[in-house]
Amino acid sequence: MQHAGQPLLPAGGVADSGGTAEIPAPAPGRRGRVIERRGEKLTGAKKCYAATVLAAWLITIAFFMVLSRTLDLEVFFVLSLIGLLVIAVLIDGAFSRPRYMRHIGYLIAAGVAIFAYIVAQKILEILAA
Repeated sequence: MQHAGQPLLPAGGVADSGGTAEIPAPAPGRRGRVIERRGEKLTGAKKCYAATVLAAWLITIAFFMVLSRTLDLEVFFVLSLIGLLVIAVLIDGAFSRPRYMRHIGYLIAAGVAIFAYIVAQKILEILAA
């Protein structure tokens, strides 16, 4: 146990000339430590929670569409895109951008392009009427 005013000692217990301990650098090729809790990696848990919440959102949308007897693929797509956008914002890290977030970004870009196509079709339907 270290008391106030004592220098930090390295693992061997012998202080270097400056009286401070060296902090070992992370292993090459590793971006940082993966924190584990009960054998579960927290980074994997975040992806699992996101997939579960998104699946629950899609099931809820489908349930209410069947309940109201209005099965519209365009409405389902737009609401699922909104859910994906919310999930992407919530799981995005503050200080790093994992590889799966880049893939979600590509999926969001494709979704926005399809959404723009749907909006253009609706505008053309209104102008034609």
